[in-house]
Amino acid sequence: MLPARAPQTLRVIRAFDLIAPDGKIHRFPKLTRLQRAGVWLHSLAEPAILIAVGLGLIYTAGVVGREYGELASDPCKVRFLLWARQFVA
Repeated sequence: MLPARAPQTLRVIRAFDLIAPDGKIHRFPKLTRLQRAGVWLHSLAEPAILIAVGLGLIYTAGVVGREYGELASDPCKVRFLLWARQFVA
């Protein structure tokens, strides 16, 4: 007779963290120097990416503002351009 359910595969645990009552975190096995460098670089990469995206948005807003600056200062011209757009094919 076949079993009612398929046997579960065993999970291999390669590392685990132990949190002590005093709040210290002990990681087993200990990270190698290369792994610690990778964790350190990863922690610096996310803020650097966010800063780069923010600066890119600021730069883009400056370029767009320079190109369309006179349209923003004259609302009648903007309305006319929006109205005239319907006649352009």
